[in-house]
Amino acid sequence: MSDAPNPLDMMINEMISRTPEKRKISLLGKTFWQYPTVFDSEFTYQGCEFLALEVSQIVRKELSQRNDQEVFDMLEIGSGTGHASIEVALSFDQCRIWATDINPQAIENTLENAKLHSVADRVQAYLGDVYDAPQIRNKQFDLIFWSFPFVPASGPNGGQEGVHLDPLVRGLVDPGYNGLRDYLAGARAHLKKDGRILLAFSFELGSEHLLKKIMEEVGWSYKVLAEAEVELSFTIFPMSMKNKVQLLEAVCQ
Repeated sequence: MSDAPNPLDMMINEMISRTPEKRKISLLGKTFWQYPTVFDSEFTYQGCEFLALEVSQIVRKELSQRNDQEVFDMLEIGSGTGHASIEVALSFDQCRIWATDINPQAIENTLENAKLHSVADRVQAYLGDVYDAPQIRNKQFDLIFWSFPFVPASGPNGGQEGVHLDPLVRGLVDPGYNGLRDYLAGARAHLKKDGRILLAFSFELGSEHLLKKIMEEVGWSYKVLAEAEVELSFTIFPMSMKNKVQLLEAVCQ
């Protein structure tokens, strides 16, 4: 019987090792602050950059169909360091971005990085689980995005509902995909007419069965907008791990 740690434990231990205290990292050709207990964007930089740039391209296409004065409202769930929201804000002056996270340190991290890049007037971050932050509860958006923590907490069927997980682990897993259910079930109330909802996923590490089941139950299907192979290079283990990441768009059934 092998005593090798599972991939989730390896990723958690790597993130803890990399960021024992607040430090600066390089991402998207820019400098960001990385806080402890916040999902480590540098360790997963290939996936983070891929998703941030793909979302930016989608925003660019949406803006190309509007006049130059029309404001574009975006919501990011699970902002972490805030790099994706900040990339969009830096690229497009018309964008106003709201971000939420269940981790108080991630909110501080996002706000400090927004200030670092001089977009604090257009990137706001609030503590909340999916849509329950009071500041966004009654708002609607042109685009909603979540870099979803797709690794099941307990095997391919999710499970462990209600189990308390520390903030860093919650950046990697969504027990039972309950957060995903809330995200999809609440999306229609938070989308403007013709608004779009996106999420990151991995059919290799995540549970496609559970994803499809939840989407069908709440009246969505999905299409794959983009895909990339990414590599995680570990420093505490002599190995690397490859994985394919997809950017999905939820589509009304």
